[in-house]
Amino acid sequence: MVVMLLPISDATLQLLSVYDNLICVIFLIDFALNLRGASKKSDYFIKERGWLDLLGSIPSLGLLTNFGKFAGLFRLARLSRFARITRLLRGENKKALVKDVLENRSRYALFITILLTILVLTVASVLVLQFESQSPDGNISTGGDALWYAIVTITTVGYGDRYPVTLAGRITAMFIMFMGVGIIGALASILASLLVGDRLRLRRRPRRLSPPRLSRRSSRPSRMSWLSCITCWRKWALEIAQNKPNSSLSI
Repeated sequence: MVVMLLPISDATLQLLSVYDNLICVIFLIDFALNLRGASKKSDYFIKERGWLDLLGSIPSLGLLTNFGKFAGLFRLARLSRFARITRLLRGENKKALVKDVLENRSRYALFITILLTILVLTVASVLVLQFESQSPDGNISTGGDALWYAIVTITTVGYGDRYPVTLAGRITAMFIMFMGVGIIGALASILASLLVGDRLRLRRRPRRLSPPRLSRRSSRPSRMSWLSCITCWRKWALEIAQNKPNSSLSI
């Protein structure tokens, strides 16, 4: 739909075609998994509008030129998936989702951060390529150059082989830099929360109390203790025989 409404360059058109094909492959895999897991294939395909999922997942394979641009109309079929998700997130399902998000905040935060990174890379590479491809002094002229520049910038590396020369391209670069710093900070905080959470769970885990056991050495008297007892008994017997008891001796 963007191809039909906006005047974009051929390089940007090719990059959008690559992204569109990747998204179509993901939706095709999802359609195949849903069709395989359905109890009745015909009910999923017709009653549950699986045919709309299939229609919106057909890749263009580089045919977004001339008449092939109208193939973007098939992407409108993906709106049925959005309407289905909106219908499912009503009532009790919405409360269950909110509860699950609150209980597993770190996992959802990691998923949202990765999704945001992919979105920023996609949008930034398209914008930079569109702005720089129209400048005669620009050195970002292909989709590969734009994606490479977006990846290098969002990771705060700044390799320097590709850079924007237009004002709009530099504004887009500033947006990528700020988003890259925020994404890296979010990933670091998520990793720290996961490590701290694991340690707290290990500390809070109840320990099993076992009754004390006497070791063999402590439960059995040693040989020296037996000898001392025998010596005391012998002295005590001798004193009794001599009628000279000594109160200081005891067993």
